[in-house]
Amino acid sequence: MGMTKKIQQDFRARIVYHEPVEQNGIIVVPAARVRGGGGGGGDGQGGEGGGFGLSATPSGAWVIQGGRVRWKPAIDILALVAGGYLVAVAYFFFAWLTERSSAKARRHMP
Repeated sequence: MGMTKKIQQDFRARIVYHEPVEQNGIIVVPAARVRGGGGGGGDGQGGEGGGFGLSATPSGAWVIQGGRVRWKPAIDILALVAGGYLVAVAYFFFAWLTERSSAKARRHMP
């Protein structure tokens, strides 16, 4: 199978939106964020090669209930915790740096 044909097969809508799931009158359509890239080349002497990769991360789901459609985002708790931790570390570092700078200035005042 050629690379072009493989890429066409990999970039189907099913990769972004999964088959709808229905239960108790509620329809859920899971969705993912998909990224891809590829490359290829040759050495000028008949040697050729290439590659292609995809990465998919859940992004949420469309929920259809009683004629209403709502988007429910997928929340990455680990990313939220890591982001909060980094903000806290930066805050305390800059608070310490400011206090250190102020203390140094007070020591050099006449």
